[in-house]
Amino acid sequence: MPVALACMAALIGTGWLVMATPSNARAGECSNRIAYPGDDAGQSATALWMAHGARARGLPGELPVMAALVESGLRNLSGGDRDAVGFFQMRLGIWTQGQYAGYPDHPGLQLKWFGDQAISVRDRHIVDGEADFGGDPNGWGDWIADVERPPEQFRGRYQLRLGEARDLIGRACRGYAPDHIAPRTAIDAVSVDSAQGKATLAFHATDPAPASLPLRFRCKLDERTFRSCGSPKTYARLRPGRHTVAVRATDAAGNADRSPAQVSFRITRG
Repeated sequence: MPVALACMAALIGTGWLVMATPSNARAGECSNRIAYPGDDAGQSATALWMAHGARARGLPGELPVMAALVESGLRNLSGGDRDAVGFFQMRLGIWTQGQYAGYPDHPGLQLKWFGDQAISVRDRHIVDGEADFGGDPNGWGDWIADVERPPEQFRGRYQLRLGEARDLIGRACRGYAPDHIAPRTAIDAVSVDSAQGKATLAFHATDPAPASLPLRFRCKLDERTFRSCGSPKTYARLRPGRHTVAVRATDAAGNADRSPAQVSFRITRG
């Protein structure tokens, strides 16, 4: 399915980095994130928010909804079993730190947590030889159980909520096509201004999914790190000499181009 692409351009051997994120990312129906509808929203609105977030990451739209129906009744609970809170009953003593710090008040972090865990589970199964893991909806309950880790006697309860989840999210958000295909990057041109010590890189990234069109970028390169493509800020000069730039694309499912595109250019003054 078409997904948003992020691209990374790095000046080899220097640690300099330029990040590019497309503003016109093409997302298929129900594969773009939508705003959280609020704690007081109905189940349908909350389920749709979860489904969009899951599909944007290459996961089945039903997956977080099935989990949350069991764990919280699709509510951002302030309490639960022991110190578990939120939609997915994440343990406060374990998860209120790092990238998930403050998750009880930030539902987006809870959805990110579930997606991160689900992707990790899927990747482990694929490494173990289950190339089609996640393709059969009849196994989604076990997938969720591997994320939530309930007592063995309760593992089967998630699968029972598949029909309810589908009713809540609607036909457009059901299922997914597993995406294990890496995007491709190509450098179109590099324009060098030796007098100013600057270079502008033009490149594109393509997700090979059906109907996916190339996303094109232009980046100004300098000596500073983490400079966004198209930034209006003033750029420092590149030092005279030869520079090699590598560009790598990563899609929303976490697939990265294994063969970064490279180009070399020379700054003669600056």
